[in-house]
Amino acid sequence: MKRGNIYVFCNLLIMNNLIIRGGRKSEYDFCRGIAVVCIVLGHISKEIHLVNYLYSFHIPIFFFLSGIFFNAGENLASFLKRKFFSILLPFYIFEIFSIILYVLVEYRFRENISFFKSVIGIFYASPFDGYLNVNVPLWFLPALFSSQLLYYFINKSRSFKLIALVGIAIGGVWLIKYDIRWLPFGLNQAFIAVLFLGVGNLWKDQWMGLPWIIYYIGVGIALVFVIASWPFARFDLESLRVMPFYSYLIDAFMGIGLLLCISRILKGICFINYIGKNSLVIFALQAPVIRGGIYLTSKLLHCNVEYLQMNIGYSIMVTIGGLILMWPVVDIYNRLLNMIKGRFFYKI
Repeated sequence: MKRGNIYVFCNLLIMNNLIIRGGRKSEYDFCRGIAVVCIVLGHISKEIHLVNYLYSFHIPIFFFLSGIFFNAGENLASFLKRKFFSILLPFYIFEIFSIILYVLVEYRFRENISFFKSVIGIFYASPFDGYLNVNVPLWFLPALFSSQLLYYFINKSRSFKLIALVGIAIGGVWLIKYDIRWLPFGLNQAFIAVLFLGVGNLWKDQWMGLPWIIYYIGVGIALVFVIASWPFARFDLESLRVMPFYSYLIDAFMGIGLLLCISRILKGICFINYIGKNSLVIFALQAPVIRGGIYLTSKLLHCNVEYLQMNIGYSIMVTIGGLILMWPVVDIYNRLLNMIKGRFFYKI
């Protein structure tokens, strides 16, 4: 990799982690932070209603926010280069790290995972049939790359963006209906996710300027909906469990609206903002930390893992503990990244 390219990669990783604070709105950091907490809690808990509801919106909100920051004011070659360094290269790095960690340490404690499938998964970049089982949450990165590439072309059409978004999403539903779930680079998920990304991009200039009373009303309406739909939510974008599709969209957009309104009202909680600023590394490294946290907590509380994960209170406790444990990991990661950039590329 050329020196200039590595410099670009370091800059883009820092931007992805939201370390750069200038020009960033705290509402977005807070919203990302709450979404990360929901993701970690959803991966820890086994309480079916809680998990099903969290899964209905905690990933769509990330696509929605990526749409808010989407910028396609460049040619295709530059766009692909930028997205490769900011999305795909981190995916490859974290996936390879996860395979090495499994081979050296985790194979003693986890279920048997095919080394061959894991290596193929680096290039296939799809959660289909267990190819990303070594670190399943990483499926999001190739799906994000694919959805942004799709929207790059959709964005060229100034008059028919929403029609194109809905049409592609319906095409994604058609693929699911006929059990075509094996497309590489998370394309199956991207066909659905691009709708959230596109709506975020189209609506990015509207939601921040609303009167404050609207956000409080929005929280109230969304909470009523959450209570009403809690027993019935059963959606998951990663496993393509999105049927009936209209119901999935309602749940997802109500969850997105709830987080957006809450983040507009409560944007100054430093710990949540910190999580949001470092969402990429937390997202990528949460799985091994979660597994370690669940194991240690079960030993400390003298209870089995299944009981701990079925108890919502214990799951929330492990979530908070896991995020605190990740704090020094994130700090070390950020320091190393800044050191690499400062030591080798400060003259550029």
